[in-house]
Amino acid sequence: MEHLNYSKFNRIFLAGKDKGDLAKELEHLLISVKVLYKGYMIDIDTMDKEDLKYDYLEHKNHYEQNLRPFLMKKDILMDKNLCEKANEISKLYEEFLDTLAKRL
Repeated sequence: MEHLNYSKFNRIFLAGKDKGDLAKELEHLLISVKVLYKGYMIDIDTMDKEDLKYDYLEHKNHYEQNLRPFLMKKDILMDKNLCEKANEISKLYEEFLDTLAKRL
């Protein structure tokens, strides 16, 4: 996810036209986390403890292994606006994990 200087022609063949634009990637990530969190809030009361435990561990691992390192990239940390967006994403994801943990 490093910022690479692809020509517009080459970007057509990438997974998304916003790939490499950290501001847009963070915006999309924030939307995804919000949808994930809201989706769980709809169904969390009907989930059994075993499913909650599995989901909690799965999401916690994903956050620690993938999401958090991405949000701590120096390209993000060196830009105030990107850093604020990354902090917002981290805070929301951690709130999501706390909500799951409280239901266990």
